[in-house]
Amino acid sequence: MYKNLNYDVKREDWQDYINQKCVMYCPPLQYHPKTESIYMRYTYFAATSVRFLCSPQTVRSNQKCIDGLNMRGYALDNGAYICYTKQQPFDHDSFERYLDKFALFADWVVLPDVVCDKEKTLALADRYIEKIQAKHQGIKMLIVWQDGMCRSDLLRFVSSGIGVFIGGSTDGKLKNMEWIANMCKEFDVWCHVGRVNSIERMNKVVQCGAHSFDGSGIVRFYDKLDLLTKKLLIDQKQINLFNNSVLTDKLLSIWIKRKRLL
Repeated sequence: MYKNLNYDVKREDWQDYINQKCVMYCPPLQYHPKTESIYMRYTYFAATSVRFLCSPQTVRSNQKCIDGLNMRGYALDNGAYICYTKQQPFDHDSFERYLDKFALFADWVVLPDVVCDKEKTLALADRYIEKIQAKHQGIKMLIVWQDGMCRSDLLRFVSSGIGVFIGGSTDGKLKNMEWIANMCKEFDVWCHVGRVNSIERMNKVVQCGAHSFDGSGIVRFYDKLDLLTKKLLIDQKQINLFNNSVLTDKLLSIWIKRKRLL
């Protein structure tokens, strides 16, 4: 556990998070309460109980980052996709040190994978499951789905309590999302969909019954955050907050601005 982390499961939005139909994650954003643009982003995060999806490359040990993680809650990605895009080898030692610091309070952790390689991803998952279970007892783990994986490939994992992170190519993700989400529901394990940055893709995630999704655009682009947050509020039937008034963009904006941060 990182010594400066003080995760409070009683914080205001905890019940909202665990009761959500679908949870939105984004890369961690350092908390600057005196910076208006970041303050407003955190207000949007609070409106739909957004969580942070960290990676060894994006999480920082400074206090502003730790404050953000404490405030919003977080899960742990493995950083393999960032290594892939930068054409760098996966750093196993760095990944394990990162788990040592942050695993205790994480929602779940993504098992190491090899982008675009089904067989190597399955082998890496086998290599890490027992190691992580031994050192971080009780933590929820997710295996990464890659193009070409079928039900039989995932069965031994989900039947033993391992969830699924739907990665793979964009085309593969969209074509296979529904049966993977159904399989996760069948075995009562977590299903997460990566790289979701549009209303169309978010709708598909919600409709198929996945538990969560993430997208970097949520934290990078204010208009994207605004759009996806408002759509999630509508999907979560927050209309009762407005005394059954017509749910307009103006009403949503007023409510979001009034939402407490903590």
